[in-house]
Amino acid sequence: MSWTGTFATWELLIEPGNILMNPTRTSGEYGPLIAGTYTYQFRGADGNEITHGHFTVGPCPT
Repeated sequence: MSWTGTFATWELLIEPGNILMNPTRTSGEYGPLIAGTYTYQFRGADGNEITHGHFTVGPCPT
């Protein structure tokens, strides 16, 4: 997963897995992730939600 355009002090939570990136900086990436559906939430330095959503990682071709 990668992102750009965040404020340097934000944090990112990815579930499942309780993956926390703090701080996010203004861009970044995290991985690898196993195949599945994930939710994400960006939060400000005060802990309040900025935005959220979901994404799916497909299986690797064999």
